[in-house]
Amino acid sequence: MKKESSLTTLIWSITYLALIVFVLLGAKVPRTSSVDALAPQNQRKSIEEAFTFTPQVRVTRLKIGSMERRFKEEFDESDDWPKRLSFEIESIAAKPIVYLEVNLNFPETKSSGSMMSYPIKLGIRPDVKTSVTGEPLLLMPGDKLNINVSEHYQKLERFISGRHPMNQIRRAQIEIGFIIFQDGTAWAGDFMRPDPAKPGRYIPVGRSPQNQ
Repeated sequence: MKKESSLTTLIWSITYLALIVFVLLGAKVPRTSSVDALAPQNQRKSIEEAFTFTPQVRVTRLKIGSMERRFKEEFDESDDWPKRLSFEIESIAAKPIVYLEVNLNFPETKSSGSMMSYPIKLGIRPDVKTSVTGEPLLLMPGDKLNINVSEHYQKLERFISGRHPMNQIRRAQIEIGFIIFQDGTAWAGDFMRPDPAKPGRYIPVGRSPQNQ
């Protein structure tokens, strides 16, 4: 009887100690509500590529800082994350490009008005007389060019913050907005030729460069 009693006491002692350890370890595990679990997902950032017919330039590489990213991939970053955005573009056009506008669109700004779009302008427009000087551009077919948003971020931030809180920007869209070729023709979704009656204006001629 004494042996059975001692064995029973030992079993209860081990069970009691195991229960104490379980309770202590369980107390150290933080409890996360369903709202907290979803919050980081709502704060995550992403970048999209705007769709266009007959593209003449494509994005071949996308980075946030030193980290390569993919379109529509979600990632964690601070509020000034567009500052660390850089991307490589490649000309797939048949003709040399001398002027290029790449738009950074911010869909979330629709909540405070029309969608805000910041143009990054590369090259010098040959069709417009202006006192503004810039670096000439000659992007040959197959050439690649790296664009660092950090070089434009100060103006971009002022532009966005003038109407929309910068800390609410979690999505960006890269869009090739306007191209002028070396022969004077242009592209903006459709191919265009110069309007002889209105310098600086263009006449759409459709989606085939043959119509230019």
